[in-house]
Order: sequence, then C-alpha cells, then structure tokens
Amino acid sequence: MAQMKLILAFGEALWDELPDRRELGGAPLNYTLRAAGFGADARLVTRLGCDAGGDEAHAKLIELGLNTSLIQRDREHPTGRVTIKLEHGIPAYTIHEDVAWDFIEPAPDLMGVAESADCISFGSVAVRSTRSRATLSALLERAPNAVRMCDLNLRNGCWTPMRVATLLRHTQILKVSLDELPIAAAAMNVPVSTMEETGSALLHRLSLRALAVTLGADGCLGLDDTGAVVRLPGHRITVADTVGAGDAFAAVFTTSLLRGRRLADACALANAAGSLAVGQHGATGPISAAQIEAAARGHGA
Repeated sequence: MAQMKLILAFGEALWDELPDRRELGGAPLNYTLRAAGFGADARLVTRLGCDAGGDEAHAKLIELGLNTSLIQRDREHPTGRVTIKLEHGIPAYTIHEDVAWDFIEPAPDLMGVAESADCISFGSVAVRSTRSRATLSALLERAPNAVRMCDLNLRNGCWTPMRVATLLRHTQILKVSLDELPIAAAAMNVPVSTMEETGSALLHRLSLRALAVTLGADGCLGLDDTGAVVRLPGHRITVADTVGAGDAFAAVFTTSLLRGRRLADACALANAAGSLAVGQHGATGPISAAQIEAAARGHGA
C-alpha cells in the first residue's frame, strides 16, 4: 500500500449560500475532503467564527470525517459565507469579506505540523487579506521540503496580477482552468499562444513538476517536467452543478502525483473525480477512491 501523504490545505472554509439551499464549502475544504477520500492524510488549515455558523461548520466537518485539529476559531470575525447564483449550472460567486478565514494565524500547532507535511496546497482567494497572506508565507518557510500545490481558483475581487505572480513563484504543482491559463501566463510574462505551448512555456518558466489545465466538459490537459503531455476528453455525465468539481480534480491530481503515479494516470483519475463531482449537488457528497478508479478505467484510462 502506498504511504499516506500528509497534505495541508490552506485557506477558506465557508457556507455556500445557493438559491435553494446552504452547503458547507470553500475550495480548500473541498480539496481536503477529496484528498482524504482518496487516501491522503489531508488536514484543513482555516479559521471559523465563534458563532452559530462556525459551530455548525465544525460539527459538519467532524461528521464528514475530516481532521479538524488545525481549524482555528475567531471571536471577532464571523464565519465566512459566499452567495452563489447558478446560471445553467455554472456558479457566480459573491465572497463576503472580513470573515474569520481572512485572519488565519501562524499558531504553534500549525507550525509544528508543517515540518512533517508532504504537501501544502493554496489558492488566490485564501491570500486576499494581509494576515492570512503572511501566515501562508510563514507556513511555506517552515516546510521547505513540502511540495507546493496551487489551484489558482481566481475569483472577482480576490486577486491581483502581482499576487498571482507571487503565488506562482512558490508553486511546484499548478492547476488552472482554461480561462486562468492566460492570466497566469501574463503574470509571469509568458507569451500566450496555443494552450499546449502556453502551458509548456509556463511550466518551464516556473520550473514546475506538473501543470494541469481543466477544460470543463472537454476534459483536461496535463504537462510535466519529463516532457510528458496528456490530453483527455471529458466524461459524458448529467450535470447537477459544477461547484467543487475543480477542487476534486486538484485533490486527486495532487495525491496521485505525490504517490508517484505517472502524469497520464494522475490526469485520468483527476478527470474522473471532477466528473463524479459534477454529477452530484453540492461539493461534499461522498465520492470514494474505488468510484474514482472505476470511472477512470471505464473512460479508457
């Protein structure tokens, strides 16, 4: 059996307020859930308010079976929330500010665990605030041997080109959407041409181990530092909603690479995980490693 990898997922935990329901979410939370479900020792690094929403979120995380040891509580700021409107299954986000996860602290327990981490994952939303941005910097400094995974996850009002460039310079495994690829390229002064050429140039400019570009219904593109290039089509599936699909892809892609799987396998498994997430409502429904493996095999991978 492959050694269980310790992954610390840094950033937002919040309530997704959809038109017809409320779901616990946030990209790092979704990522942690999917990485844990795929066999990693995945721990969420976030901050919840000392309010009803925080209490409910903490209880839900325990119910989901996640390790909550690195979740901080905040007496001054409320638990995060995002208002989501769906148009043809595609989410549009309003991310409310000055909430608990904007104030993640470099607590001693977090800094201690960081030294043993195999991977630290992060994204642009988590570092919109000065406090959390400083904490991520301290966390990365404390874990020089950990693989650094960035799911860029650009959201309106939560990023600048300079912040994108700073995150990318700390990154070894990168996942972007097709829309985010040219933004990442521009931040690093990489010429934008075809998807494959732009991805390859960005990979080499940043000395990445691997890069994945998600293409929605059209599947994914993967590249790595061995020169491998993988292009996979999307799965045929009825879309419930796309919330959390990219997070599932990123988690399984990262975990597969950490275990030494080749790029083609990592892309196939991640592609399968994203498709399974699209087929269910919300981002926290159960998806097992066996389901992901079976979906990848059934897709010809």
